[in-house]
Amino acid sequence: MRLAPSQAGGKAASGMTNGVGGGNSLVAMCGPHFCSMKITQDVRNYAEQKGLEEAEALKIGMEEKSKQFLEEGAAIYHEV
Repeated sequence: MRLAPSQAGGKAASGMTNGVGGGNSLVAMCGPHFCSMKITQDVRNYAEQKGLEEAEALKIGMEEKSKQFLEEGAAIYHEV
């Protein structure tokens, strides 16, 4: 199924819950701290703001995030 990000938020996979706080529904490809539809829209917004094509925005964005990851100690897990 392919949805526009604005529509995906309202589509919950039946029986899927986030396991936090009891039963909030999630889109099947998302989790409590990850949403592929939101990431896709964020990339599109980033590309538009920077005046880039999506592929170039992905490349630059990944370079920026790699730098941020290293600056923050390269830890995969963080205390919340």
